[in-house]
Amino acid sequence: METYFKRYYDQIFSDPQQLLNLTIRVLAILVAAAIGWWIFNVITKKIRNKYHDRPFFKNNDHLFFLVKRAGHYSILALAGIWLVNLFKAPFVERIFFAFLIILLTSIANSIVNSFLPYLEHNIAVKTKTAVDNVILDLFKKFSGIIIYTIGGIMALDAMGFNIMPFVAGAGVAGIAIGFAAKDTLSNLIAGVLLIIDRPFEVGDRIEVWSAPKNAATWGDVIHIGLRATKIRTTDNIVIIIPNNEIMKRDIINYTTVTKEIRVRIPIGIAYDADIKKAKELI
Repeated sequence: METYFKRYYDQIFSDPQQLLNLTIRVLAILVAAAIGWWIFNVITKKIRNKYHDRPFFKNNDHLFFLVKRAGHYSILALAGIWLVNLFKAPFVERIFFAFLIILLTSIANSIVNSFLPYLEHNIAVKTKTAVDNVILDLFKKFSGIIIYTIGGIMALDAMGFNIMPFVAGAGVAGIAIGFAAKDTLSNLIAGVLLIIDRPFEVGDRIEVWSAPKNAATWGDVIHIGLRATKIRTTDNIVIIIPNNEIMKRDIINYTTVTKEIRVRIPIGIAYDADIKKAKELI
């Protein structure tokens, strides 16, 4: 690489006319990029001022910033492509395309983050099931990691690195993490299955397992999370049970048919008491 740059340096600076032509082309590209940047800002500003009071754009104002960001990145990418083609440096070209992949990855992540709130407020709230809410939560937590991981691998590949060791290492790391966090993963999977299968929902009165000593044995479901379920007993105690443990137990739901329940209350009656009168009083 040092030999290439030295040869390229000697080739340019040994010919003043070639250096002048190269300088003019570089300045022309930079000026064109600056003019394109300015024109794009003017157009987006006029569009925003014209349509900002419409319901769709008022509720999704972040889309303007997303489009503006994508436009700026596109201008920078075009200017970079012209400069790379002008200098014709293979190593610089690989670095540039790796940087371009990172920019596209950032845009993709911004697009996902922009549409998730729209799906949450316009689609998920209208459905009766909680499955889509769980899927959206999973996307919020893991979409950025997945997108940037893929983008990083593609950028390394564009720079000429052998990505197979990275892929193999990621697979081994994934297996190790899976073994280390098997309880967390099992609770996560059980939580998704609980929400999809819906043996009970928030507000249902169900049998409580692993209740504290001398506490009630049943209660009301107050929260179903990805890791654990919270149940409030009649003693006003909140029990947090891992979803993996719930999936291993028999589930008794007292609210499936009706919210009315039957309670057994033992009442002691003396041997010499009037049985008929006792029945009337009860």
